[in-house]
Amino acid sequence: MSLFRFDRVEILLAESSLQVRSGLRGTLRNQGFQVIQDIIKLEELRHWIKADGPDLIIADSDLPGGDVCGLFHDIRHNRIGNDPFVPIIATSWSRGMSKVRQVIDSGADDLLIKPINTTELLKRIKRLVRARKSFVVTSDYIGPDRREKARMETSDIPLFDVPNKLQVKATGNGLVNTPTFQKTIDIAIASINERKMTCHAQQLVYLAEHIVAPFHKGLAGDHLHEQVDRAAYVATDLARRMEGTRFSHVSELCASLLRVINSIRSAGDKPAIKDLDLLLELSRATEMAFSSDEKVVALAHDITNSVDSAVAG
Repeated sequence: MSLFRFDRVEILLAESSLQVRSGLRGTLRNQGFQVIQDIIKLEELRHWIKADGPDLIIADSDLPGGDVCGLFHDIRHNRIGNDPFVPIIATSWSRGMSKVRQVIDSGADDLLIKPINTTELLKRIKRLVRARKSFVVTSDYIGPDRREKARMETSDIPLFDVPNKLQVKATGNGLVNTPTFQKTIDIAIASINERKMTCHAQQLVYLAEHIVAPFHKGLAGDHLHEQVDRAAYVATDLARRMEGTRFSHVSELCASLLRVINSIRSAGDKPAIKDLDLLLELSRATEMAFSSDEKVVALAHDITNSVDSAVAG
């Protein structure tokens, strides 16, 4: 007899094949799952994530209608739905490394290759209840930590134990539809958001240094333009994440940085030396603005004020 109660667990089962979907639904029902929403297209999955935060998503990574892994990425980055930590099991017919990498990079918890072994599916679900992996955050990724134990022990990258509605419902240890549980989610979102902003600020310095040096050496190429585009994305996402946080004062600095990046983008292969120098100064000032040292933060403000007139000019 199962140690878990799955009757209250809400599942979004996204699978376009009726045969596969019916088989999975039957297996899940036999294990006590009762609240299962069938989905056959990506837009339906997007709708249900927005409308009713599920406890578990089981989704074909090749679902018709668009980029399913992109949707997983948006969930983890809190761009859709009200719970960026919902457990996600992706499925696919493909065994290729490109598909595996795409799913891993999206932040999904697991990947099952079709035809799906139902015993293995249930094993993966129960593992998400018993021992879900902690999350890690980098400038590119939010999701379960997949590093080997030896690498984890020597790394200074922090781990986050995130709220898990699937675990709470399956074990009966608490209630998820309460202000207290939502507050737990909100606190975790804020912690991860701060970590993400710090990672973004660090990557902006890295990108600025790798953009400026080759331009000065006359070695600009397509990959450098890609880095400029990446810098624009990172700065834009950083500005979005600052809103309503204790770092909202950095928004003006980030706005100046974005103006410089866009000026460099529009100049193509011949950016102004002034813009390249400002890119370095502003990216470094942005990184300093996230320091806990008040003197360092004050210095970042001084740098911001000194370059504002140059940016405007």
